[in-house]
Amino acid sequence: MSFQRSISVIAVLGRAVCAFHLLILGYGRVGRDVAHDAQSIFTTITGTVRQPSEPVGNIHLIPFQDRCIQPLLSNCSHILIALPPPREKDDELEAVLQSIQQQFPRNGWIGIISTTGVYGDHQGSWVTETSVCSPSSESASRFLQWEHEWRKKCQHNGYQLAIFRCAGIYGPGRSALHTVYRNTASEGGGITNRIHTHDLSRAVVECMRKSRIGDESSMGDCEIFNLADDLPESRAVVLKYARDLLQSGGLWDNTTDNMVLPSKTSNRARRRETEEKRVCNRKMKKILLDGTNLIFPTYKEGLRHILEQPSEPWWERKVYHP
Repeated sequence: MSFQRSISVIAVLGRAVCAFHLLILGYGRVGRDVAHDAQSIFTTITGTVRQPSEPVGNIHLIPFQDRCIQPLLSNCSHILIALPPPREKDDELEAVLQSIQQQFPRNGWIGIISTTGVYGDHQGSWVTETSVCSPSSESASRFLQWEHEWRKKCQHNGYQLAIFRCAGIYGPGRSALHTVYRNTASEGGGITNRIHTHDLSRAVVECMRKSRIGDESSMGDCEIFNLADDLPESRAVVLKYARDLLQSGGLWDNTTDNMVLPSKTSNRARRRETEEKRVCNRKMKKILLDGTNLIFPTYKEGLRHILEQPSEPWWERKVYHP
């Protein structure tokens, strides 16, 4: 899509009086899933991308530029921020954030995708939304500061705010199966937490739905939700389960298992080795999911489902035959 065409589409969207218009800042993996699941409750859905792009179904995609986003804000009801906090000053992002404060209607809903990394190390104990946050990495510290900044913005402007602290996100295209299959697994690490992208999306969309109908009995002006599945587990156990699944499908040769270990330990790997916590999802299940079960309550159901999907990369590759 040309930039000129993007502008014309934006103008039309800006003039439309949409009762429920969702704007997703950051149309990546999370943004795509949320947009797909939210189509039943929003009249219009717009996602931002770094380069102009054709619409995906009835989801409009626009460049992440203030002049493109600004015309939409006064008619938006919900904004999901699925962007990480910037490592350094980002003038375009700052312009967008300033426009939101100036033009997004009061009582609008803003959701922030954050991380359970803000809790830091709790030596394997359970953490809830009220647990102490002591991030041990620069990235997690930025997310915690990002949360604080949005709290101030929303309190000052009268917005509803939902902060989603997500455990490790996995799903089609990225999982322990992919890590094992590509020989990029690094061992080590204690108890870790995860959430299938479909369950993450479901929880976020249900939060939007409840804010839309004004369910004040269960939703406040600022809510924090841990998004995690029911079974924290050690990384080694999860990787072993992934290997067993691949081997049972003839996709893993354990007799030639020459795992390629990273030459340097990544920041993420170091956090796995030094941070242990079990993330409690009780609030998410009670308030957002109305006490119902997750689609993938543990990594076992999630990995099996991924393996069975014909769109996965290994179905195109040569199957190992002993």
